[in-house]
Amino acid sequence: MMIDTTPSFDIHQTETSRLSQVDFDNLDFGRVFSDHMFVTEYEDGKWQRGKIEPYGPFTMSPATMVFHYGQAIFEGMKAYRSASGDVTLFRPGKNIARFNQSATRMCMPTVPEDIFMEAIAALVALDKDWVPSGEDASLYIRPFMIATDSFVGVKASDKYAFSIFTCPVGAYYKGSVRVKVERTFTRAAAGGTGYAKAAGNYAGSLYPSQLAREEGYDQLIWTDAKEHEYIEESGTMNAMFVFNGTLVSPKTSETILDGVTRDSVLQLAKDLGIPVEVRLITVAELRHGLSNGSVTEAFGVGTAATIKPIEEIGIDGINYPLVGNSPSVSSQLLNELDGIRRGRLEAVLERLGLQRQRPNVVHRCDVHDFRLDAHVVLELGLECLDGRVGLGERRVLGVHVVLPEPVVLAEALHVLQHLGLGPFDAAGEQQHHLDDDLVLGDHVV
Repeated sequence: MMIDTTPSFDIHQTETSRLSQVDFDNLDFGRVFSDHMFVTEYEDGKWQRGKIEPYGPFTMSPATMVFHYGQAIFEGMKAYRSASGDVTLFRPGKNIARFNQSATRMCMPTVPEDIFMEAIAALVALDKDWVPSGEDASLYIRPFMIATDSFVGVKASDKYAFSIFTCPVGAYYKGSVRVKVERTFTRAAAGGTGYAKAAGNYAGSLYPSQLAREEGYDQLIWTDAKEHEYIEESGTMNAMFVFNGTLVSPKTSETILDGVTRDSVLQLAKDLGIPVEVRLITVAELRHGLSNGSVTEAFGVGTAATIKPIEEIGIDGINYPLVGNSPSVSSQLLNELDGIRRGRLEAVLERLGLQRQRPNVVHRCDVHDFRLDAHVVLELGLECLDGRVGLGERRVLGVHVVLPEPVVLAEALHVLQHLGLGPFDAAGEQQHHLDDDLVLGDHVV
């Protein structure tokens, strides 16, 4: 077994890869798992040193608290194989932030963002051969945290496990989907955990989803818990609609998961000149729009689903087909989004007046006093540095800026500011060199 170390964790590489056993032309979503996983434990009030190790089962007591009191959260993100063969990640910083928001809501410890990012980067780099190619294929990344204390009694656990594993996947849905507007059961209520990616939210949705499938639908569109009159989200996706050429998305709230793909699609739509409205949508308005033809498209957006057209919507026993309409808005957005995720950025660069000097090359920032080991300063398009060097998060999608090396951090920040990503505080102006280690950050391996 090969053993390596990073500043934050150890790497124990498997001696026998299972890669040759995988049929990459016939991937079932979520059934095949890569060679390695990351694991770290929380006890005595702090996270212990983690490790990447061969993928395998956990050994747990029957009294482990997650089995009884449901402290469990997770995230979903993807790594993509670009046309040039490189591996890229899409906006992992957003998922990390949402994961920690979920942890806080579920009375669990947050995970240091730098260690989180470093673990993702190292894990995907180690298993980069598991990243499939193909338009609908990707490497799904599943970080999760569970309560691990052995105790029977209602309280927050004193011990937790945080782990990340990956799996090569194909499309989550095959083709367009049929959905039903759910007006009886409730996914989330005000004051609850709807905005958190908590395991229990999904468990509660399984029965009404099963009933919908028995009626011939693929998914539900959830409505508000109080009146069942307002559109919220669609199970594994955020829902979007095109009303007379305007892209309309339900306003996020404490009952709606703030999707990373949703946020990206809305920003891309604005960049492409598509009118956007984020507001309340009533069931009555949606029914009226489907009846009179003013709703020309509907689609779901999410990490697993990507952008998935909705071909029919059922409301109160009546089905409203959309299959005859041309999905021009969703197709345009999918093409742009997929181009960013897979490194086909020429159109984006041209629109912003930038030139790519060395395609798909970025640099790892090795500034240990800022804990930036696995963060890429110059990969602007998918995530800036979330405040660790004085950079607040700014949304600039799909811009790879490559500067000659060696580069000092102040020069990188100057480029960011030139692109409208400032202002920066004094910490961001300190002189620090970037090393030439190629790393998967936001990112490229």
